[in-house]
Amino acid sequence: MKTQDKKKKLRARADKLFTLAVFKKWGRNCEVCGKPAVTAHHYIPKSLSQSLRYDLENGVPICNYCHMSIHTKNDPGCIEKIISHRGRNWAEYIEKMRRKEVKITVKYYEDNIKRLEECLKTMRKEAKRCKICNKKIEVQEWKEGDERELCFTCKHIEDQVRTIEEGINLILLIAIKTKRQIKLSWKYKK
Repeated sequence: MKTQDKKKKLRARADKLFTLAVFKKWGRNCEVCGKPAVTAHHYIPKSLSQSLRYDLENGVPICNYCHMSIHTKNDPGCIEKIISHRGRNWAEYIEKMRRKEVKITVKYYEDNIKRLEECLKTMRKEAKRCKICNKKIEVQEWKEGDERELCFTCKHIEDQVRTIEEGINLILLIAIKTKRQIKLSWKYKK
């Protein structure tokens, strides 16, 4: 088999593993709008950084609509939502790694396939539920400190709530918006 054909085959395998690993790590909901994700978007495009092509930190689960908004409109709202979910440290890491030079060889693809397969084996997915809206939360045991008790939406709301009345109003709003029954076990923080 020619080297180019082998690279093409390995790249296709690595791309599939990357998508699976991104969904395992970050969940199957779009990080921008919360709808079911259908693809793993590369925050830094593959054409701009081969070093981040298979880095799971660069993968963003995303729906088709938001994916098209980013690629066709370069929607700053979508990009800001991803950064707000992931945090500034994540954004700094991505910016630092994007400039790293990588030589694309058969070994490059083989190493990334091996690493992604290992990641998929070691990620143990547990179904936990958000304490407020009862939505399933994907928790990965391999990333220390990632065991959340609230989904992204409720965690953001909890950080914003200052009074019990605000909390109850927001919980009811979530119930109406998500059409789910919820447990009213809000803890007021002073």
